[in-house]
Amino acid sequence: MMKKKNTAYRLNKIDYFIFIFFSLASLFMFYVFYKDMNSFTVKLSEEPVAKIYFRKNTAQRKFIDNDIWEVLTDSSDVYDGDRIRTARNSEAYTEFLDTGIKIELHEKSMIQIFKSNDKRSINFIGGEIFVETASAEHELVINSGKTSVSVSKDSQVKFALPENNDNWTSDEQKEERNVTVEVLSGRVEVVEQTSKNDVSEPVVISAGKLLELDADKPLAAEKIMPSRPTEPVKEGIEKTVSNKSIGFNHSGWWRNPENGEYDYNYAVNICSADVTEKYRMIPSGAVVQIELSGISSKNVKELFVQLSTGEEEWTRAHPWFSVIPGRGEGVRKNVPFKSKKTFVLDRDVVNTSNSVINIGYMHSVLDEPLVMTDFVVKLKVISLNSTVQIKEIPKGYTKTLEYKNLVINKNVWGNENEYNFPLYMDMTDIFDENHLFPAGTKIKFTVSGKSDTGINWMHPDFINMCAGEWDDVVFKNPDNKDYWSLRMCDDYIPENTYFSYSNVYEFYRPIDSSSYGRFEMFFDKGNTPSPLIFEDLKLTFEVM
Repeated sequence: MMKKKNTAYRLNKIDYFIFIFFSLASLFMFYVFYKDMNSFTVKLSEEPVAKIYFRKNTAQRKFIDNDIWEVLTDSSDVYDGDRIRTARNSEAYTEFLDTGIKIELHEKSMIQIFKSNDKRSINFIGGEIFVETASAEHELVINSGKTSVSVSKDSQVKFALPENNDNWTSDEQKEERNVTVEVLSGRVEVVEQTSKNDVSEPVVISAGKLLELDADKPLAAEKIMPSRPTEPVKEGIEKTVSNKSIGFNHSGWWRNPENGEYDYNYAVNICSADVTEKYRMIPSGAVVQIELSGISSKNVKELFVQLSTGEEEWTRAHPWFSVIPGRGEGVRKNVPFKSKKTFVLDRDVVNTSNSVINIGYMHSVLDEPLVMTDFVVKLKVISLNSTVQIKEIPKGYTKTLEYKNLVINKNVWGNENEYNFPLYMDMTDIFDENHLFPAGTKIKFTVSGKSDTGINWMHPDFINMCAGEWDDVVFKNPDNKDYWSLRMCDDYIPENTYFSYSNVYEFYRPIDSSSYGRFEMFFDKGNTPSPLIFEDLKLTFEVM
């Protein structure tokens, strides 16, 4: 019987050496290949004119004297004549050094950058870009085919040059394609080369206008159209802007300065594009929630919040401002606060530098403005199309607000010796949202507690601001308001004395529990300007 021969092969030292050598060589070649694919060149003999920064995925650069595209890292230098482009699903932006000029490139976009003395220019080859000149002192010219667009300072302009096919990598500019110039803010001048040494008369396009250039038509035949609405933001988007310290600025006064009645306005603006998606629209009917938090350097009875449309003339995007914080407790000095409000837009918001979240407060005398530390603004688009149905408030609904310790500062309503102490809040702080109070609704209101000083009188007020008007719904005739009829006490209430008063108020016009329904409670304690401090204050509302 034959035995099976053992044919197992054993590696000798030479075989081991060859295996290890070629393995290391393969790893080295792979490393060199990787470095080559992800390397970029620095021109030591030339100063950069711009820098490119990433938003996501891939951007590439090609020198004017080279045919090789390099994959860039964040914060890469760009030189005179360089082409830069973005890949599919990629975004980047480039800034001309020391100019304030910024160019954003969306996916599949390509430009070529030039600098000549004080002149900055780009060749727009394809895709979609946004240009911001801010307060740039240098001229910026966008060239596309035979057309040149000079962008003035403090402008935001969108350029679109769609490809006819999916070959976005082409260096050749197709002059037969139509270029769209949309001015979001500021202005531009457009000229066209009509012959070898001649150009057309400049055409000026201002904010809110759009020009679509047709290669088959002369520039003079083009029509300037209203700017087309941008795409809506994504539903559910939520973004945050934070500042370690931000100061509110005095920005005029309100009320009736001719008669010596002042309320000085202090405000800070947050660009809405910083907390949503730039150049996207928040459409009319969208449900928006704004949340604020921070630590104030002084007491403020209320902050108001309003979102502007971004139009050339400042316009609020909703009927009235929302009051923050809720429950009328105000903002307290050196005490952290956090509050949010939800409201429905009745106008479109285009998120450019002109559209802002305005946060402010009124003060009855000129004073040092407050400084907010650890300030956070959060905006969330809850829905793009409000489908909320407002239901009639049920009878028997009861809500009680309780305050263990509530400080109310004075509010000057006439001259400096005419003031009262108001408690402000939205109806959403009292009743469930999306409830309607039809005309004829009766509310039993009860107030109880004690204060540190005597009180001469007090009265509540219910106000509807849904139409942008101040409508006290508890008066039969809105043009003849007898506030004395609302008072809850006729006798003086001594200090540190427990009190309890009730009254029934009828709504002569409808009001709903949205951010535009408002409740106010006024107290008067004579010529004692120190804050009014309550202990165990209770406000009870019952629908009769």
